[in-house]
Amino acid sequence: MDEKRIAERVARALKAEGQYDSLNDAAAATGNPGYALGLTLLFYMKPATWRDLSLGYDFAARNGRLPDPDDLYRTHVLLGGIKERNLNRVFAMMQGEAWSPGGEANRLIRANGLHHTSMSVGDVVTTGRGRVYMVDMAGFVNLVDGTKV
Repeated sequence: MDEKRIAERVARALKAEGQYDSLNDAAAATGNPGYALGLTLLFYMKPATWRDLSLGYDFAARNGRLPDPDDLYRTHVLLGGIKERNLNRVFAMMQGEAWSPGGEANRLIRANGLHHTSMSVGDVVTTGRGRVYMVDMAGFVNLVDGTKV
């Protein structure tokens, strides 16, 4: 292998150092056990749906753009599953400065085709048994029955 290729590999390895391989790596990095593997699933909206969903539940509902709770993979990417179940704590934990203060999630976010690190309006959290919540302008909305939380 020539020196240029070796240098490129070393540079890539150094760049990747400290990067998360999964969302759950944030548990060790931050000391917060809520990031450990669990059944609370976090779905970040795909860039193609950002415009419609980032304007909130009411806008998406009026324009027929709500995510289908039975087919989230059409509009969202599963980022991972964590132990924390409280929606407000999940939202706070998923702000970039909390779970990726030094850019540790950058590679994970990009590898999933996403453009945002912080949980945002339009992202979805599922907690099981028909509990599928979209982040709204203030709080969350259950996508199954439309109730605001």
